[in-house]
Amino acid sequence: MRLEIEQLREQQHQTERVLAALVSKDKSDEVLDKLRTGETIEAVLEKLDIAEEGTTKGKLVAKGQQSAQNVTAYSWKSSTMAIENALRGTRIMKPSTPSSAAGSSATEAYANSVSGVSGWPASGSGDEEAFPQQSGTSLHDDAMQWSPESADRENRNAEPPLVGKWYPKADGSPDEITEQMRFQGRETILGEPFGTQDPSQSQPGADTWTKITSDHALVEHLLALYFCWEYPTFASLSKEHFLEDFRMGRRRNCSSLLVNSMLAVGCRFSTQGVTRTDPDNSNTSGDHFFAEAIKLLNEQEDRHRLTTVQALGLMSIREASAGRSSMALYYSGQSIRLAIEMGLHSEVHFTDSDEGNAQKTVRAATFWGAFALDQ
Repeated sequence: MRLEIEQLREQQHQTERVLAALVSKDKSDEVLDKLRTGETIEAVLEKLDIAEEGTTKGKLVAKGQQSAQNVTAYSWKSSTMAIENALRGTRIMKPSTPSSAAGSSATEAYANSVSGVSGWPASGSGDEEAFPQQSGTSLHDDAMQWSPESADRENRNAEPPLVGKWYPKADGSPDEITEQMRFQGRETILGEPFGTQDPSQSQPGADTWTKITSDHALVEHLLALYFCWEYPTFASLSKEHFLEDFRMGRRRNCSSLLVNSMLAVGCRFSTQGVTRTDPDNSNTSGDHFFAEAIKLLNEQEDRHRLTTVQALGLMSIREASAGRSSMALYYSGQSIRLAIEMGLHSEVHFTDSDEGNAQKTVRAATFWGAFALDQ
């Protein structure tokens, strides 16, 4: 998805440059003719760049005004300005009226939702620069006039958002604010015992469950990525029971095979170099954790374990995310067949106790996770 977003951004940038050329007086006919003949946007831009390079630089501008026929540069800034001027007349919206209860409440809710974030003042703070509302305009009018240049200037010194960009320091490591947000994020996703700067203090007797790394913070980070982005789609296990045994070092609902499989999936959502075998190649994300999972799987003499069924499902998801559909089908098939061999699809009576209810929950989550993934 990151790659697709980058491609879409590049296509948008190219389209904006072509639009800027179309609204200019000297290039519009030429660009329009090329588009009508079936030339691609890339080909049109390439010819525009060649024409721009061939234009004599440093032409004198009479009386401080540049003649229209000399406009040959189509930078991001000039493209944005040209399109903004051309479309200005179409961006007039009806102002919100005081009699519209829904509109005013929505605007107030929006203002309250952004209060205190990235330096934006709270509603009613009196700072008119945060929400410039001129006569006849509304909050949404101002949002329509957004441009990359102005937004970048306004937010350049703002604090990093809670979710979004990574703001590294000069040496490539995250700053203190970002680190603190990472700890808070892990605590939000994984629960209160996680997110501390020294996780070993809150996890007596537990380790990282993997030989690949001894970095508790990295393991927690990857677990949080998995539970945030993948777990809601295919829940191959019971999150609460897994995290409890992970913290306490118990092997009832946790195993090294399961953790390595989960970390391999979590690496697919991370851009940190340490999550890749080749820091410059995103296709190697989680390869080291996945190789360790395969090794542990092959070493198992008896695979009839709940954690093995769960791990096979995660290995299937990981292979599918890497584009290896045949291996994904293989692992998901192994998972559901193993679940049936263990009788997880059969009704079993459990004692009416906390332990019995926990076993029933984990068993049901394991089978239905394997079933849904196989389907």
